[in-house]
Amino acid sequence: MDHVYVFESIARGDEKAASDVDVAFDLAADAVRFSLIAQSRIQRQPTEALGTKVDFIERSYIKPRVRAGFDACDLQVF
Repeated sequence: MDHVYVFESIARGDEKAASDVDVAFDLAADAVRFSLIAQSRIQRQPTEALGTKVDFIERSYIKPRVRAGFDACDLQVF
């Protein structure tokens, strides 16, 4: 992964106890794409560690209508 972002309630600082964690990532241009099985595994590990649902999506797959909100409140982790 080239960059990782949290967005939505976590990035805005208004998360609740029941909030999920929304994570987006960028892959380097020469990176091998994740299979669905690998992505599921990557999503499951932090879900188990944090005890809350983690949604994990490649940033380029975020739909344009959602992307505007994402860009307004994303927080780059690395």
